[in-house]
Amino acid sequence: MKFIVDETLGKLAKWIRFLGYDTESCFQLDNPEIMIKAMDENRIILTRETDFSQNKNLNLQVVIIEFDNLKEQLLQLKKQLGVTVTPEQFMRCSICNSELKVVDRAFITGKVPPYIIKTKSKFKYCSTCNKVFWEGTHLNGIKKLIKEVFDA
Repeated sequence: MKFIVDETLGKLAKWIRFLGYDTESCFQLDNPEIMIKAMDENRIILTRETDFSQNKNLNLQVVIIEFDNLKEQLLQLKKQLGVTVTPEQFMRCSICNSELKVVDRAFITGKVPPYIIKTKSKFKYCSTCNKVFWEGTHLNGIKKLIKEVFDA
């Protein structure tokens, strides 16, 4: 499953990427452009805008997200589409959606603070936005919410 998310669901897009799904954010595109991109790339549109559901003649799958709360949004995707944690969990850049590469300490030297190099052993790198990721304390909260939603 691949997704395309409009400007109404930026936070949800990031979390779907955490799960391992290819999820494009289209904050600069208008609705017709999003629909064309979704058709061309075989993506499911996720939105809060009900305007999309009026285009039933097009070969599009559109999910209108009904909730404001992130946990409820994830539960809706689990129930409605069967979204779950994939083997590619935490292997997509949460910022740009590119695939992350596992890298070693030598590669990231100079890209992160020395303390991180000394205290962390696993690193991932996004070659598109030049960002390095490691397992920080915030990951516990992310994993907790994922467990609450997908292990229930």
